[in-house]
Amino acid sequence: MPRKARNGAIYPYKTTTVKKLKDGRTREYVTWKAKVDDKWYSASTYEKCNEKIKNALAERNSYGYALTTGVKLGDYARQWLEFKQHSVDPGTYSQYAVTVNLHLKPYAKTRIDSITASYARRMIDAMKVTDKKTGAKIPASLSKRRMMYTVLNQIFKNAVADRLIPTNPLDSVQPPRNRDPEYGEGRDAFTPDQMRSILRTAAEMPVQRGAIYWWLLLTGMRDGEVCGATYDHLHLGETGDGTPYGMYTVEWKLDRVPSAHGCGDDPDRDGRWPCGYKQTNYCTNRIWRIPDGYSMIPVKGQWCLTRPKSQTGRIVPLVPALSQVMRLYEEATRDWPNPHNLIFRKPDGDPILAQELIEGFRELLTLAGISDAMSRVLHETRHSTVTLLYDMGVDPGMIQAIIGHSNYRMSQHYRHIDVEQRVRAVSGMEDRLGLESMLWEAPQIEPDRGALEKGIA
Repeated sequence: MPRKARNGAIYPYKTTTVKKLKDGRTREYVTWKAKVDDKWYSASTYEKCNEKIKNALAERNSYGYALTTGVKLGDYARQWLEFKQHSVDPGTYSQYAVTVNLHLKPYAKTRIDSITASYARRMIDAMKVTDKKTGAKIPASLSKRRMMYTVLNQIFKNAVADRLIPTNPLDSVQPPRNRDPEYGEGRDAFTPDQMRSILRTAAEMPVQRGAIYWWLLLTGMRDGEVCGATYDHLHLGETGDGTPYGMYTVEWKLDRVPSAHGCGDDPDRDGRWPCGYKQTNYCTNRIWRIPDGYSMIPVKGQWCLTRPKSQTGRIVPLVPALSQVMRLYEEATRDWPNPHNLIFRKPDGDPILAQELIEGFRELLTLAGISDAMSRVLHETRHSTVTLLYDMGVDPGMIQAIIGHSNYRMSQHYRHIDVEQRVRAVSGMEDRLGLESMLWEAPQIEPDRGALEKGIA
């Protein structure tokens, strides 16, 4: 490559390419080229190529290397998503996929090196979603905007490592915060009086329907952990004086795991794949989109038992009244099919999904006279359990160990708490809520098939 003598300066050099045209004639094409840090630059004129050299050398002087330009955000985001498929939880991957394929779609052709901090901030603030009831476009929720921030931040960090951009534009952008009332996503906790009302109303149902709500309110487990609870990890017993007790070890949660067709490369014009189906659930060679070494047990369709959010092996103590209820529940559902050994299931053996659980729970809240029942969420039962335990004066570290919060130092400090200590910690809930007076009576355990045809709702 031509250079000035001894000073290392880079100049474009001329190349000529001869191409044969369709009419048999030939034409010469002149291109000017240069190489900076193993990267080629070309242009139709000497001046344009020389300008590219100057820009590349300026980048090298500023950042230590010449940047790769022209990469589109959409192309790079899809490559990043494909990599994430092998390293993150399927639930997290699904959220990443929605963000990339839906919310980043309007910016797919934007050059990644042209995105500034203010541009990225506008991308996040301008997010819209479709209202399911009206079909209108409304501002995205705080959680969705936070997910957009997370995805963009990771994409830009990768782009810096790949020398596509010199710095991450989100380094100077604050994560979305709850500043506006319409974006409010705070969680409430039911008061002890409300909990008593909910538990009493659930106790008026057949135990096959009501037991799951007692479990929700009295264990503080996440909804996926409740739907994925198995008899393998439930232990019911009695103390020396005949007092019933129980404990559950959290090992699984019910979760949706994405999958793909493995029967061919492309569907036909009707959307059917070589297996004959559109949906991946029915593909005979279905491929699960899971990270390497991921533990899961298929249950039905895309629903599988996967490892919980917090560490496995967390021991959740059951108050004596709940232990008695679970004995009644186990007897009442003994004849129900149970191919996956699930504790809570439908009469046909199918799992109870989170959406079905929240619908049934809101109906229960309405019957119990709880205000705004249709806007309440299952996670509020978890907040309620924590609030009640704090109100009872239970040690914060014990609460953290039972509930499964992820503070590392507290987890390490309290990981050797024995089962008896956990049971004693929650035993006061029984008196506080008056559970003894609400227990199901034996005649209620007979299955009410007509009322149970719709599952738990």
